Amino acid sequence: MQSQPALPQRELVGLLLVVVGTMSLTAVAFVVHPLCGAAVISALIVATGLWLASEDA
Repeated sequence: MQSQPALPQRELVGLLLVVVGTMSLTAVAFVVHPLCGAAVISALIVATGLWLASEDA
């Protein structure tokens, strides 16, 4: 049975920074106005979809 290789530390730190930054941006947007928060979440979903669609399969 082969195990998955661990993420390199640099990629793991980058992933954590992206997640924390995205959560902070969304929280600030909801504090400003609920529709701003919803718009940020929608934009992130669209960007993620475009990113996944553009990856080589």
